[in-house]
Formats: sequence, structure tokens, C-alpha cells
Amino acid sequence: MHPWPRRRRRSSENTVILLAMLIFGVVAFLSMTVLVGSVLMGSDDGSGGDAQPQSKAPPATDDDLLRGNLHRRPPHRQARGGREKAYPSPQPREAALDDGTGGGLLRRGSDTDSPDVVYQKAYPFRGVKPELSGFLQPDIIPNGKITFVLCTWSGDSMGFARVPMLFASVEKFMDRDSLEEFLVVTPEASKDAVRAAITGTPLPVRLLADYIVAGISKDEARAYLPKSERRENGGRGVSYRLQMLLKLGVARHVTTEYYVTLDNDVFLKRPTTASDLVPYNVALVQGREPNRHRASWWTSAASILRSGKQCGLNLKTDAFQIGVTPAVLRTSLTRELLSFVEAMHPPSPEEGGQPNNYARALFRLLREESTADWTEYTLYWVFGCMRRRLSQFHTLDGELSLYDTTGFNWRSFDTYNADKVFADETSFFGVIQSISGTPSNDIIKALGHRFTS
Repeated sequence: MHPWPRRRRRSSENTVILLAMLIFGVVAFLSMTVLVGSVLMGSDDGSGGDAQPQSKAPPATDDDLLRGNLHRRPPHRQARGGREKAYPSPQPREAALDDGTGGGLLRRGSDTDSPDVVYQKAYPFRGVKPELSGFLQPDIIPNGKITFVLCTWSGDSMGFARVPMLFASVEKFMDRDSLEEFLVVTPEASKDAVRAAITGTPLPVRLLADYIVAGISKDEARAYLPKSERRENGGRGVSYRLQMLLKLGVARHVTTEYYVTLDNDVFLKRPTTASDLVPYNVALVQGREPNRHRASWWTSAASILRSGKQCGLNLKTDAFQIGVTPAVLRTSLTRELLSFVEAMHPPSPEEGGQPNNYARALFRLLREESTADWTEYTLYWVFGCMRRRLSQFHTLDGELSLYDTTGFNWRSFDTYNADKVFADETSFFGVIQSISGTPSNDIIKALGHRFTS
């Protein structure tokens, strides 16, 4: 028999095998593409390696938060079988956009836009990186630990003397394995005084100069300060706003997923771990406190971020709400806020080509009536609402709060029941604000012995 037919059969068989291998390769490539795409789309917020928090119960949506369905417990405290009601998202209205190249900002959203649409219209993140300010941020390490942050300076005559008591309280009550480090942000001139105040502490302390964290000097910040806020005119001076900014800017130096902001007048009053403050990787919030927040705090933050009505003054009346200091902030969300502010409010031509800087932008905005009364926490909360991250990163527990509030008012220490405050296990921190009018030495004398071993 002639050999050609056999060769043709072998050629046909080889062709079939090659086609099968080609089809298999195409299917494998498409499957891998879909898998990689789903992983990238599932990242928590573009922070790079910052893992999404896991919880045993589905978190409420931010639509719930915006509509008042807010009395939530963390996943481990929710009622068995309970499930929050889900509301449909509002339908966004189309609006003209910029060219999307990242060279210009998009028009602010309309009042009927959902927060995520408002955010995209306000700031297309394409081409914009967190290193806008020129600072290379350290990686965030999801190790289950937490960072404490204190912004202080030796010129605070009403509060600096209480720094040793704050450290003593953390030494006694904070689980050492839960604390990554204690960052102290202070002026360069105050570093020696801070070192003297915390001499011998076993806590992992790192000092940061305030101008490194803010990116501007105190003198430059003072130059932007409106006359009404200057101390010589009866205002609170440059330090009042600067310490707010430092509590945000320090996020670019924090390496844990969450950090706790502290003031001189705060102390820890019961045994505490990181998981107490961030149960199931979702941080506790204080919740609404009547008359604690001014309306202008919220309207100024909304104007600065151009958030629209859905993420503005209405948040002031929500039960699911951030309080004041101490607070637990999500590091990646705060970093994103800083970059957002820097992109939304670049330096003006008369500023001589200075680099983008969140602190300079916010101090400049103090001069405009609509943006003159921002705070660190309203900026953070409004931005979290815009990004639909509030219920992902924070929770309201009906049985626990971050801090006791009996020391907040004028002369409140005159009737302060320390035994009751320290016996109460429904809060972790105590606060006796400087505005209570009680000298620091009197407070230290009354409470200092409670933090000795």
C-alpha cells in the first residue's frame, strides 16, 4: 500500500491535538484574567496590601447609615438571626464630566447623586497617587495590633502636665502585645520636655516633629490663620487647628490598620486590647452626643470635600457618628482623605509653586466663610460617607462606647465620681477636658494613684 494515506491520517490527528491544546490555552488564559480582575476589584480601598476586614455578619450599607437605621452592634454582638434592613441605593443623575485624564477635577455631584457618584465626580483617582505631598508612606501591616497617637506640646499650660498620667494609664491597662507603638507628635522644641515627661516608660514610643507630619511649619500655619482665630484677638490660636491636622497627617506614618487619637486630658481606665477597640477588625465609634458637635463643623467639611447633601449636615443627627477625641481611625481611609484634599485644593498661583500639602490647603480654607470651621473628625466622617466605607470600617455598639463623658463640661470635676467612672466597664477611656477649668495638678492628685502598679 502507498504510504501517503497513512501520513495524511497522522497529519489530521496532529492538527486535532494542536487545536485542542490551543482551545485549552485560551480558556485557561481567560479564566486567569477573570480571577486576577476579581482580586484587584476586591481590594479594600486602593491602599495596596491593606486587607478588607472580615466579619461574621454582613455589614449594613451606607444607605442604612444615611437613613437612620443606625443602632448597630459589631458582628459578635448582633442578635441571633437578626439582619438589618437593606434599602435600595438612590439612582444617580447623569452629569457632564471632565476629560478624565487626572489633569483637572470633575464637577461636584448633584444633591440627588449617591455618595459614590459624588466622589467620582469630585475626584477621579486615575493618575493620582498617595505620594502627592512628596512623602513616601510606609506599608500598612494587618497584624491585629493598634497604634496610639498623642499630639502635644510643652506650651500647653492646662494639659501637658498630665502626659505622665496618660502614659501611666496605658502602661497599666493596655495589653502590650496589642500595641504596635505610641507615636507622639510634638514641636521640635518640645521633644526634650516630652522625653523628660515619659522617662522610664516601657512602651514603644516614637517621637515625630510636628512640621514633618504637617508638612508646614507652625509659623507658616500661623500666617494663614484668620484674625478671628488668633489668640491676641480672643481666638484659640494656631495650635488649636494644627493639632487637628496632625491627627490626620500622622496616618502617613502609622503602620497598623487602625490608630487611636489621644489628647493630654485622656486616660485609659480599664484593661483593654486592640480587639476591644476594633472588634472583628471594625472600629468602635462613640455615637451621637447631643450638642457636642457644631453644625458648622459638618457644613465646612462638606464644602471642602464637595460632598453634596447626602454626606453633609445630615450626618450630625445620625446615631452612627464619630465623636471627639479619643477616636479610632482607619489608616488607609485617612491617607486617602489627605490625598483627596491635596488634589481638590492645589496651591494658588500667588503661593509661588509650593508643593501640594493638605495642611496648607486646610489652613488656607479657614479664610473662606463656607469652609472656616472644619475639624479632623468631620472631614474624616464626611469623606468616609462619600467613599461608602463607614459601615465597612466602623460600628456602633449599643453596650460599649469609647469614652466616658462625665468630665466634659465646665466645673464637671467638682462632682466627678472617680469610683463610679473606673468601675464602669461600658467605656474604655476617661476624659477630663481642659475646659472643665480644673488645674492639672488637682486632677493628677485625685486620680494618679489609680495608675500605679
